[in-house]
Amino acid sequence: MRHQLHDPDYFPDQRVIPYLNIAGFGVAAYIKISELRAGLISALVERWRLETHTFHLSCGEVNITLQDVAVQLGLSINGEAMTGLGRVPDPWGTCKQLLGRVPPNNEEGRLTYIKFTWLKENFQHLLSSLTQMDIIYAARAFILQLIGGILLLDVNQNKVLIMYLPLLENLELAGRFSWGSAVLACFLPNWLVTQA
Repeated sequence: MRHQLHDPDYFPDQRVIPYLNIAGFGVAAYIKISELRAGLISALVERWRLETHTFHLSCGEVNITLQDVAVQLGLSINGEAMTGLGRVPDPWGTCKQLLGRVPPNNEEGRLTYIKFTWLKENFQHLLSSLTQMDIIYAARAFILQLIGGILLLDVNQNKVLIMYLPLLENLELAGRFSWGSAVLACFLPNWLVTQA
């Protein structure tokens, strides 16, 4: 059994934490991936009912709720829905503006995703003398790693789609989105696919 999660594998610099809090990802920064226990996962799979999208346990029928997402991950479940995600018209310009640098093109010669290794290499270790913008770039990079690696999983196990980057342009506005609702909507279908 292999998990699709890919945590950033480092805790962000203390100077980045206030910006993670502003964007609503301060608690999510503490998420760490632990070793999966196959027996427990199998027990949950056996108790999952596809027709009702619930777990049937000895205590009764249970489901993962928005409140569970809010409590466990610290993500907002109130606020604006995340809509309009799609193609980024100028991915190179968007990266330059919001990350301060541009990752190499993808294998297809386009820029549709950013590899976690590139984000980690460029934003894990921060210099002692940084501008406020450099710290904000690092906050956006860390949030991208959380989004693509833990919260809104895709089949891309080592990269995040660039379509999430424009949502982080204004970190205060990003904190007003209902990230928890998006995570819950994404979680169950992905969880079922990984267990099949």
